[in-house]
This record gives sequence, structure tokens and C-alpha cells, in this order.
Amino acid sequence: MKLDTLLNYSSGDFNFVKETVELFIKESDNTLSNMAKSCKSGDWKTVNRLAHSLKSNYATFELENLRALAYEIEKASENYTGSGKEIKVKVVQLVNKTKPVYPMLRQELKRLS
Repeated sequence: MKLDTLLNYSSGDFNFVKETVELFIKESDNTLSNMAKSCKSGDWKTVNRLAHSLKSNYATFELENLRALAYEIEKASENYTGSGKEIKVKVVQLVNKTKPVYPMLRQELKRLS
């Protein structure tokens, strides 16, 4: 994961990149928390919507494995009416794989500054 692409898209605006990273960390953490709560309550429509929003955010940071997992959750929760065991497992995986990304993104910011 490199932030060089985002820096290039922003015409070298480091402050924009920094704000984007911090917003991603804050928003994705909230989204993942809400997704876990929605799983527990069986609100698959909300899980689907949240997975869809995370998918594009992961793509912004070239986090393909996380984007793909969010896509799997999005598709699995679409029109879902079951107990959701397999979806819940994927959501836990997504949470566990996303948390270590935050310090890595911050380290990339330091590298660029």
C-alpha cells in the first residue's frame, strides 16, 4: 500500500492526502463497528450498504484484498434472509484485517512528509 498514487491524483497536495487518510481511518472504523452491530441484529440491508461504501474506500488506498473481502460481504448480504453465520465470519475477518492497516497508512504519511 502506497500513498504515492493518491498524492499524484491530488497534484502533490500532501495536506489533502493526510486529511483523506485520517478521514478513512475514522470513517472505516465507525463503518466496521456499525457493520458488526448490524450483523448481530441481522440487518443485512445495512451490512450490504456499509460493505459497498467500504469497498470503494479500500480501492482508493489500493487495498485490493480488503476491497475484495468487502465485495464478498456486499454480495453475500444482498437480499439475504438467513442467520448470516458466513457473513459474520467475513465481517470479523474484515475488521481484523483492516485494523493493522491504520498504522501502516500513518507510516506512509511519515514517509511522504
